[in-house]
Amino acid sequence: MCDEAGVPCVVATGELQTVPHAWNMVKIGEKWAHVDATNNDTGIDHPVFNATDNSIALEYTLNNEFEIDSQLGKYTADSYENDYYYVNNLYTSSSEELKEKLIESFSEPGEYYNIKILKWTPTWDEISDCFNEVYRQYNKPANSSMFASVLHGQKE
Repeated sequence: MCDEAGVPCVVATGELQTVPHAWNMVKIGEKWAHVDATNNDTGIDHPVFNATDNSIALEYTLNNEFEIDSQLGKYTADSYENDYYYVNNLYTSSSEELKEKLIESFSEPGEYYNIKILKWTPTWDEISDCFNEVYRQYNKPANSSMFASVLHGQKE
């Protein structure tokens, strides 16, 4: 479809959580990004929609099995400007921003939230500390998981 639309695109292959997988890298303007249109069954909206190399690194690994894969270095995806979560202001870049987003999520109990971590590489303990601090303060428990740098959980 990208070819038909005139969008530069290459197929990337590797693994998704140790399972062989393929996805696309597309060029938007002058920037490359990862798009995995076949992997939206995690309950998270658009986890890999114009994502960076760093955003997918938690779940995806590239291989060099095919010729194009050895050339993927030419297709570095290092800009967040087209990332779905960046464009829609559904991201956090610090522990303080994460706490703010969690507090905002209290307005719609029972709904699911998705918050992408961009420009920040916290440990799971740092993320957990943010959740614990906010939920202790507001006495609002929540569950969370993470896929491709997107925190996903239910508001309570």
